[in-house]
Amino acid sequence: MREISVCSPVENASRAVRRARGVRGGPHRIWWTARCGDALRYVRARGARISFLAHLEKLLYTLRSALPRYLACLYALFTRANRQAQSPRSLNPHKNNKRDESQQTERCLALGETKQNKTKAERVCAVQAARRAPDGSRPIARAPPRHGATGRAMSRGRTRLQPSAAALVLLPLLLLSPVHHDVSASAAAERDEQHPPLDYREALEKSLLYFEAQRSGRLPYSQRVTWRGHSGLTDGLQQGVDLVGGYYDAGDHVKFGLPMAFTVTMLSWGAIDFSDDISSSGQWSHTLDAIKWGTDYFVKAHTHPFVYWAEVGDGDTDHYCWQRPEDMTTSRQAYKVDKENPGSDLAGETAAALAAASIVFRRTNPHYSHLLLHHAQQLFEFGDTYRGSYDSSIEEVRSYYASVSGYHDELLWAALWLHRATGKEEYLRYAVENAEPFGGVGWAMTEFSWDVKYAGLQVLAAKKS
Repeated sequence: MREISVCSPVENASRAVRRARGVRGGPHRIWWTARCGDALRYVRARGARISFLAHLEKLLYTLRSALPRYLACLYALFTRANRQAQSPRSLNPHKNNKRDESQQTERCLALGETKQNKTKAERVCAVQAARRAPDGSRPIARAPPRHGATGRAMSRGRTRLQPSAAALVLLPLLLLSPVHHDVSASAAAERDEQHPPLDYREALEKSLLYFEAQRSGRLPYSQRVTWRGHSGLTDGLQQGVDLVGGYYDAGDHVKFGLPMAFTVTMLSWGAIDFSDDISSSGQWSHTLDAIKWGTDYFVKAHTHPFVYWAEVGDGDTDHYCWQRPEDMTTSRQAYKVDKENPGSDLAGETAAALAAASIVFRRTNPHYSHLLLHHAQQLFEFGDTYRGSYDSSIEEVRSYYASVSGYHDELLWAALWLHRATGKEEYLRYAVENAEPFGGVGWAMTEFSWDVKYAGLQVLAAKKS
């Protein structure tokens, strides 16, 4: 099967289809991609194929269920054919028919005593012999003779379908039924192998392993991703602060504050609402470790009530150098927000992360929970007092994580998390009074991400109400 790439930045989907149809050769398979905008067609085609296989499997199951009836029928037909083959009278059916008629006539004539009765009995016996079946069983209906060439040809050479011929007709069904059974069984086994039962415990475990692979700093002895080593041990050294730790953003080695804080907020939210499920899966301690690895870094980066270090590393130089984090040679420049260069969105999201994490550690580590809540309140005050977007203060972040939605959603988001963590009405009152001017009451929220928090804060507000 030939594969044809139709994803071209200068061709639309219809031209690509016409070009694919014009290629000569066997059946073609067109792989649609998101760039062409026709991934839906591929999904529909695949769905049709799955539907066809489902109907085929149903048909094969029906044939398999009818197999016993086929076997019984064939056994009866073959038994009857063998009986006829072993009988001497089957060698010359015409001669046997004449002998049977003669014997039957003699028996009938013996019953007549008078000449009149004898003549009547002879006529009755002749009619019965004429209507009797060739094998001497039941009378059969005789069709009237046909005229013309077709009738003569049928009367000369055509015979009725014998049981042995019927058996040959049914024999292919008998031979095909076991094949259908094997195909159906193998198809079911292949489907089970390709789509094994979902194991959400394994999914949760591997999700947390990803965060361990993204760790920066000096790794603990409990590190399960053993192919990783210590890295970024001099982060913040040029600025005279300790910025070792945290998470790398993705495949690069930059530590971006805004998406990292949102990640910890979501991890904490999951731990709060689904603690029983996480505990039953055996991943509770790993979840706490993943949250704490981020919050420890946030506490380090918050070096002053009105100062927060937003980024470590330069995206441009880092993306041009492909190397392991343990062997980094690129710049580890750090960037901060303060009163002169505000970052309300970054401060608000980090405050939300620390407030949510304080709820997680409230029972197991109350002292650490109080520390996180203290920094969360200070960061919220910093972001609300000195308002401004952090990408306006840090030019290096604009090409990667610009705050398109602004900072109002992060301030509302932080206020609701602080209200949930402290129970203080002042944070709830702040969210209610600023919901409309900050754009938090819109009904068409189509995104919830590291940048846009409106949908999430509406869920939090709904749970409170």
